[in-house]
Amino acid sequence: MKHEFQNIIELKNLKAGYLSKKEDIALIDNANLELKSAEIIALLGKNGSGKSTLLKTICNLLPKIDGTIIVNEKELSNYKTTELAKIVSYVSTEKIFAPDLKVFDILSFGAYQYSNWLGIIDKNSSDKIEQIIDLLKISHIQNRFYHTLSDGEKQKTMIGRALCQNTQIIILDEPTAFLDINNKLEILNLLKMLCYEHNKSIIFSSHDFSNVMKEADKIWFLDNKEITEGAPEDLVLNNFFESKYNSDSVKFCPETANILYNRKYSKTIGLIAYGELKTWTKAALERINFNVICNKTDSVNVVVNIENNYPIWSYSEADKIEKFNSIYDLINNLKHKKL
Repeated sequence: MKHEFQNIIELKNLKAGYLSKKEDIALIDNANLELKSAEIIALLGKNGSGKSTLLKTICNLLPKIDGTIIVNEKELSNYKTTELAKIVSYVSTEKIFAPDLKVFDILSFGAYQYSNWLGIIDKNSSDKIEQIIDLLKISHIQNRFYHTLSDGEKQKTMIGRALCQNTQIIILDEPTAFLDINNKLEILNLLKMLCYEHNKSIIFSSHDFSNVMKEADKIWFLDNKEITEGAPEDLVLNNFFESKYNSDSVKFCPETANILYNRKYSKTIGLIAYGELKTWTKAALERINFNVICNKTDSVNVVVNIENNYPIWSYSEADKIEKFNSIYDLINNLKHKKL
């Protein structure tokens, strides 16, 4: 059964790249894609594949080479700049130079299109800025000068400026690139909340494959000028990521949706353990190139038991048994053995 949702953005036979007098350089060719209402799309691809170019083209910051971009049933080229600024906001990876501006000033620039002829924003917009400050948890830096911020704080400030535009469409170029894991997850959860609770439509590029697979409604995968789209789960079930990532050095794991180092195991070891102790002991043993056989014994083995409420790792080889109080001690010992 097919359900219909409103198309907010439509790309029709889009060719995007760079225009020059000698020749046009296309990074995206013949793209036919849609962004629907209240949808989050993650744009994936290698460095230099054209992700930033595509996002800038959709925002009308770069001219298209060919094709059509429709925004709310109107061709992009027919929008005035001030009109488009009320519909589409954009967060770039490029750093701005603003030595004399405070965080609150930069957030206020996002609401400039709602100001009067004197450049003064109305009370509603001012209240909206305060709400964005609370959402992003940046009240402690709102009166600091922008150039004194960390990279992560600068990123959150620029995301805040886009949110202050209060647009239906938000486009972000690697919005979590400079953030620690807590702030990264906060931003992704914020984007989901804006989408599902405030009906925003969002496109963001990222190299954070693991989190993208958990949070995006749809993926646009850019490779060799072509874009493949689909729900993360559908792409996994169709073996799409194996075809893109599997090589001698890395592999895609469909069970966890992670890209893993393709280890070359040089030795085998048995492991008897359960629960989290099994999971993390196995991971540590694989890290030092052991092929781990779980819940079976081999010529060399590790058995994890609980003694006096604490885990003990017992390593056995032939008739010799050694005990360790931590995975670190076990691994450090095994690294220096000739097995």
